[in-house]
Amino acid sequence: MKNVHHIVPVRKLFREAMFRRSVLFWAKGFISCAGYQESIKKEIEQWPEEFIFFIQFFPLKFCLGVGKNKKSLHIIKGNLPVHGDVILFFKSFAAARCVFSGKTPIIQSFIQNKLLLKGDPAYGMSVLKSLMISESFLFPKLAGERRKMHLLQRYLLRIKIYSDIFLKRISKKEANLCDTQVLRVFE
Repeated sequence: MKNVHHIVPVRKLFREAMFRRSVLFWAKGFISCAGYQESIKKEIEQWPEEFIFFIQFFPLKFCLGVGKNKKSLHIIKGNLPVHGDVILFFKSFAAARCVFSGKTPIIQSFIQNKLLLKGDPAYGMSVLKSLMISESFLFPKLAGERRKMHLLQRYLLRIKIYSDIFLKRISKKEANLCDTQVLRVFE
């Protein structure tokens, strides 16, 4: 029998690859925010050692996790099925894209039932709270809608966070997140 490969439109592959990059950008930003923001540090201190939370996206088999070590947070790349202490599950690709592009706050997606929480509810709410705090630094438009306190301090912190994101060297694990086959199509 002839082996037939499933044909996937290039536009869809490119959109998924760009989405993966934006999620990676968000994860690096969250880890950087955790290093600078005291309220996020307090939430993370409540998590047990080797705590892992994953974010899953419905039609994609790709998921991304953040794990806690004794010293710091680190990014975990995963494919389905995943096992973590808390799993945030987006029901649709569109809802996830709105959250990770800064158009919709993560708590709004949770309230509208576009984001489901699996695992321990106490740790899940702690994860959501820390994500909401980091969101105000990563997406200034959302922060401007909520409150306009300590602007100079926040802008300086944003500069530190973005410099951490863009100027730190990419590890081999993060480099593997980029799908090179999709990028070869556009060369």
